Amino acid sequence: MKISQLKNKPFIILGIILILIMLSTPLGVYAYNTHNYNKFTTLGDNSLASDEFDQAIDNYSSALKYNKKNESTINDKIELTKQLKESKQNYTEALALFDENKFLEAADSFKKIPEADSKYYNTAKDKIDECMNQYIKENFNKAKSDAAINKYDSAISLLENILKIEATNTEALSLKEIYTKEIQNTKQLKEGTVNSSSQLASNVSQNANKPSNVSNNKNSSPSTNNIKNNSSNINATATNNSPVPNVQSPSNNTSPSNTQKNTYPIIVKNPGPHPGTMYTGSKFPPDIDIPYKSLFHEDNLGYMTVTVGRYPTWSNEVFESWDLEIFLFDNQLFFKRKDHNMSPIYPSNYYVTVKNRETSEILFKYIPE
Repeated sequence: MKISQLKNKPFIILGIILILIMLSTPLGVYAYNTHNYNKFTTLGDNSLASDEFDQAIDNYSSALKYNKKNESTINDKIELTKQLKESKQNYTEALALFDENKFLEAADSFKKIPEADSKYYNTAKDKIDECMNQYIKENFNKAKSDAAINKYDSAISLLENILKIEATNTEALSLKEIYTKEIQNTKQLKEGTVNSSSQLASNVSQNANKPSNVSNNKNSSPSTNNIKNNSSNINATATNNSPVPNVQSPSNNTSPSNTQKNTYPIIVKNPGPHPGTMYTGSKFPPDIDIPYKSLFHEDNLGYMTVTVGRYPTWSNEVFESWDLEIFLFDNQLFFKRKDHNMSPIYPSNYYVTVKNRETSEILFKYIPE
């Protein structure tokens, strides 16, 4: 009996070993898979944190091989990684557009950053606000620059860009109203100039068919009576609504060589002899070299206070104000600044019309030939 038991003992031990091996194998495989799953999942998380999106996807895919039961979790991680990869691309593109001053396009790209992107989402929100502020600032600057050179249509278009973003922006609304009025003023000015030019041409034509009482000798001075009569006529026109006097230059007078036409108009405010009147016409040409003391004596018809600027923005961009004395010499109108000893301004190629501000009644004209 004892001999038989001894003979079977090795088989018993072998059986026990086999049983233990069979029991330990699944445990070993599970431990191995778990270890690798955790390892690759951790590697994937680390790669994702470093914005190494492709590497993260590879690591998550490797982790999935060792644990099919967590397939849903791993797939979610992979999808999030793909989403964050696209988000990073949009963020990088948005920064580049911002640096190129393409603020609206940049804002659109920043808006694509999902809330799930905890790394860039809040920064993107701040950047969107910055884009809008810069876009508004840029359009304001461009609008004001265009308005400064009388491009009011373009300026209004730029202000409309601002109002599409901030419909209640008070500065944009105010400037739009101002620029719209400037366009209307310019249109009215052009229409008035055309009408005045037509009337002046008609007056010149009528005067050309009448005998001229004007001396053809430039150096001969008008009599004191003629000067006083002209002065009286002008003042009488302003007060008594008598027929409009036309002061016409003699045909033998020509502009000095250094007299050049200046296209900037001026506005005359509060003319001395005619309160409440307004001047329309062209800015006077440059000074000419004639000693003013030898030319002007007692023939002062009055003076006008003028504000010189780039019409129609002169009210916003005033250069300076002048007091101009008006003189009649040899049946011509001359102007001189009262505040310093400048040579007279000789508007031989310019017409001058003085109107009543309220009624637009023409008080007097200077008509050059």
